Amino acid sequence: MLDREKNPEQWAAAHHGAAKSYQERVQGHLRENVKTAVHHLSKAMLVYTPEAGAVRHAGLQLEIGSLYAKSGDLVEGLSHMELALKVRNFSIQALNPTSHTWSLRSR
Repeated sequence: MLDREKNPEQWAAAHHGAAKSYQERVQGHLRENVKTAVHHLSKAMLVYTPEAGAVRHAGLQLEIGSLYAKSGDLVEGLSHMELALKVRNFSIQALNPTSHTWSLRSR
């Protein structure tokens, strides 16, 4: 059994793999599969925090947003996609203060 403290990358990868399985699952109810996939992606984000793995964290947030949108919850989906952009913009600004940022909403 994988231990988050001893093997955080492998532990997060296992949860990401489980989430992928539920994303692709055709059996069961879509909402339950989405709920389970989101649960596993949230576990992976315990390792890939915005501070410790901003690019992966943003990618996981986008996956969650896509899942919610696929299940019909567009508001929750958009919320996670905006979080992904905030993490992405913050990490880019930290590396290059003169770079451009992106937003889903018009200003």
